[in-house]
Amino acid sequence: MAANLEPGTRYLHALFADLNGAFVELRAIKGGRARPSFYNNLVALARTASTLAATHDVYLGVAARRDSSNGTKANLAWAGALFAEVDVGEGKPYTTLAAAQEAVRTFALRPSMVVESGRGLHLYWLLREPWPLDNAEDLAAFEAVTNGLAIALQGDAAWDASRVLRLPGTLWHKEEPARVVELAELDADLRYNLSDFEPWALPPQRGEAVAFTDAEGADAEEAMSKAEAHNLPARTWRLITEGHPDGADRSRGDFAACCALLRAGLNDAEIRAVFARYPIGEKYREPDAGDRYLGLTIGRARANVDNGDAPPAGKPTPFLPEALDALLAAPDEALDAIIGDGGEGAVLTRGGKGFVAGPTGVGKTNLLLRLSRSLCEGSPFLDLPITCPHTVLYLALEGSRGSMRKRLRKVWTDADPEARQRFSMAFIRLNLANESDLLGLEAMLTEVRPDVLIIDPLRNAHPWDENASQEAARLTALLDALIDGYGCALVLAHHDRKRPPFVRRDAGTDKVRGSTALVGWLQFCLSLDADPKTPDVVLAEWAKTRDAELLLPPLVLDFDRATLDFSPSDRAPGGKVSDDAILNAVYLNGGSYRGPDLVAGLMEGSGASDRWVRERLRVLVKDGSLIQYVAPADSKCRALTYGLPDREPVEVES
Repeated sequence: MAANLEPGTRYLHALFADLNGAFVELRAIKGGRARPSFYNNLVALARTASTLAATHDVYLGVAARRDSSNGTKANLAWAGALFAEVDVGEGKPYTTLAAAQEAVRTFALRPSMVVESGRGLHLYWLLREPWPLDNAEDLAAFEAVTNGLAIALQGDAAWDASRVLRLPGTLWHKEEPARVVELAELDADLRYNLSDFEPWALPPQRGEAVAFTDAEGADAEEAMSKAEAHNLPARTWRLITEGHPDGADRSRGDFAACCALLRAGLNDAEIRAVFARYPIGEKYREPDAGDRYLGLTIGRARANVDNGDAPPAGKPTPFLPEALDALLAAPDEALDAIIGDGGEGAVLTRGGKGFVAGPTGVGKTNLLLRLSRSLCEGSPFLDLPITCPHTVLYLALEGSRGSMRKRLRKVWTDADPEARQRFSMAFIRLNLANESDLLGLEAMLTEVRPDVLIIDPLRNAHPWDENASQEAARLTALLDALIDGYGCALVLAHHDRKRPPFVRRDAGTDKVRGSTALVGWLQFCLSLDADPKTPDVVLAEWAKTRDAELLLPPLVLDFDRATLDFSPSDRAPGGKVSDDAILNAVYLNGGSYRGPDLVAGLMEGSGASDRWVRERLRVLVKDGSLIQYVAPADSKCRALTYGLPDREPVEVES
């Protein structure tokens, strides 16, 4: 198959309309060896590329170089386009080219050029004016946008301004037969202003680059022995000794590994020795990366580890039993509550985990966004106390970015600026069974250090069968490892199970999809249902509250579409009856009511179930609002009578 540089020529003239004395880097690679060359004449460049394409993979520097000395960031002049690289294949965010193309089609800003690179897409947004890259401030601003575009599109970490990408019309030689790199779309008139990309600009990365000296030396094997003695995570050990999985984001994996090695007590020279000796150092050993790349990665990792709440490294704590008397003599410790129960208990504690569950379309995402704001403000949620502000990381695993931004505007309008800064959201595709995705998530957790991690929905975060106990146990073990490693609580959006025939509504956690290994793992479960009779009303039930000392009643929530807010109502849920209605019925009946008659009347009047009414009666007796006894007339059938506590029964059967 022969190369065809006609599309490459059109691509070059769109990207470099006027070089104005600058140079374009052409990089030809064969057998792992790179051959860079520099041109200030596009015709000469295209001629050389056409010659090399038959035997080499041919790449082009997206940004113009100041001179012909090198292709590093220090030699960048300007960029005529912003770019992103989207990979396609098994284990990638997009398994098919069609899926990647659909994501690009629905993105807010249409690319000016789309190149089908062989295993993915290269996207370009042409600029009306060149973006200068010859100073640190403009360079950082450019990379903040390219990094943001990569994250928004689930792309590769190809955001470095000195990046080289494949030249259209040349050949992709990584497999036989070679494939043509296609210029799929080109609209040279579609150009953007710099301000158009402000929504995608990420905040500057923290941490100064570490500077190495030639005099520094360390033994890689001794460094790994030191890390092992400090309980280096098994995942990090495999990443270091086996290298990055195919298609993995190497930059994020290197960052996560540096964080883990710093926690294990390694110094900069020891980390450098590990990257130089072991397979993880693949990117570090590339000519255009080296000490500068690794120094920046270690600097970012150190800023996060030093400023974070990372658990101290050390040997595993032995299991120690406690004698009963010593256990009971220890002072009671207050729960580290994130969401309280209104008493001394808690719905969610630090290190806890819970579900917001319900059918599709009931409002789980809206409720979780409202919970996020309450957590960031330290304000009550559904009348439950949140005593102090918390940081929140929200993983949005379904829905479009545009739709979510509309919801965020409604939820966060008039919010305090400090509360807004405590909230972060990531639009990602996550597979917890994928080593690369897991390392990327850990790097994000290290960066943000959230008190609460929200995953919406859980079903999109893993490939396992939630109804199979062994697979559910694998999932919960992995989630527990995230909790233990980063000290956060988890709140997960979850779906109801499919109900059996003729069952209108499940009770308690029976409605939650998944095996007992999953449901039993929870600290709390808030179950949602739409009110079938009233629009914009949601029925909420605390189906499980392991650490709450107070019984949390079911709620009727009025939903405000303008603000996406949920307000608890005084009404009893449809098909249920309130405690006040029960007490009022007993009072109006003269202060006592025969149980079977009371239950039948309440069921008929409210549509509540027999089980519901009897459960509420049991609760009212337990808290002293009612007393129960067997009247003489019911001595044979032993039916209970219920009375108000300030009215002693005339006759009580002992």
